Amino acid sequence: MILGKKYLALIFIIQLGKMCCVAQVAWEKDPTIVNAKDYKELRIDPSASISAPQEDFIDSIEYIVLETNRESEFSQITQLCPTSKGYIIYDNNLETIFFFDRLGKYKNKLTTSKNFKQIRGFTVDEVGNRIYVDDILSEYIYVFDLDGGFKDKLEKKIYVSQFGFQDGFKVEYYFFDSPLNSQNDSTRANLAIVDKNNSEKKGYLWYTPNAVNSADIFDTRCFYNSKNMLLLARELDNNIYGFDQGKMIIKFKIILPIQYSLPIDFLSNPIYNNKRLDYLLKNQALSHKLSNVYQNSDYLTFSYLYNKTLLYHLQTGESFDFDEVVSLLKQRQMLTIQGHEIKGVDREAFITDLSFANIKDMVTDLKKTDQLKINPKLREIAKKDFHNPVLILLHLKS
Repeated sequence: MILGKKYLALIFIIQLGKMCCVAQVAWEKDPTIVNAKDYKELRIDPSASISAPQEDFIDSIEYIVLETNRESEFSQITQLCPTSKGYIIYDNNLETIFFFDRLGKYKNKLTTSKNFKQIRGFTVDEVGNRIYVDDILSEYIYVFDLDGGFKDKLEKKIYVSQFGFQDGFKVEYYFFDSPLNSQNDSTRANLAIVDKNNSEKKGYLWYTPNAVNSADIFDTRCFYNSKNMLLLARELDNNIYGFDQGKMIIKFKIILPIQYSLPIDFLSNPIYNNKRLDYLLKNQALSHKLSNVYQNSDYLTFSYLYNKTLLYHLQTGESFDFDEVVSLLKQRQMLTIQGHEIKGVDREAFITDLSFANIKDMVTDLKKTDQLKINPKLREIAKKDFHNPVLILLHLKS
């Protein structure tokens, strides 16, 4: 995790029986952010209200075997984004961005040794068919096409912690180090939407600068791409945001039982000063961040507790623990997915992955008769000394 420059938020608890929600709005004031037309409030109790998926829950499984050679080999998927051209993958251990086509054939890569000083991911603009890479130790953002071909080098005129794109609009998030002031200079916008002509910015999430303490909170990834839809989920915020025609909206609010939430005075009580990061690391059963947020036509998925991922059916309101889906996969295909994370959404399919070690252990531990039931692609990979992770596209029943 990477610490933000300036980041402190106050929280409040809404009592709903034994349910509560944490919201980062106690001093961020913005009445212009309205609920989406399809806004939903999700009350989730991990210990009681999770449904068990039926055997036909998974419609089909598709494997994308990523070509592995000396140029293309990597160890882990830190960030993944499917595009019209294929799959873009960032490995944080190698600080390298890899490009594969839609069949898994290796095309290109961008590395810190050749292209940058230091990076922590990438941003895709599907409308402009561009990928943006912020070289955080230089004054430049580098622009490439969706195959990794160099296009431009942009000088960073202001600090932007993270940014994303939707429908030609650019969304900038500042993590409480904003250059965008109000008219009376008393507040600053924590987020801005830049119009298609790059000539006007509309500010959101207005805050008072002197309420900030930078060393006490995690600065983590907050933008997620889903089927040409940009979603935003932040540290210590129970809302999942979207963007519609250049405006910021709230799409979902997640409400959890109080036993899974932080203390009500976690960010306001001075007894936690300079101790909050340690507290979060020691109390990983408490939810403080929504991550891996993706949506297709029927489901919303997100991680909300340590190593816990939820699938929520948007029409029926049923909730499914991804651990249960993994168990279903094991029954059907003898797959045991480690990490239990959704890495992205490709059209209607949710993407997860199998590591080489996972495949090797899974196949070699089986009896020979059971090995024949494993997908032939995976059996061949298990015979090798090393292979890239295999992407698994899960097509779920509507």
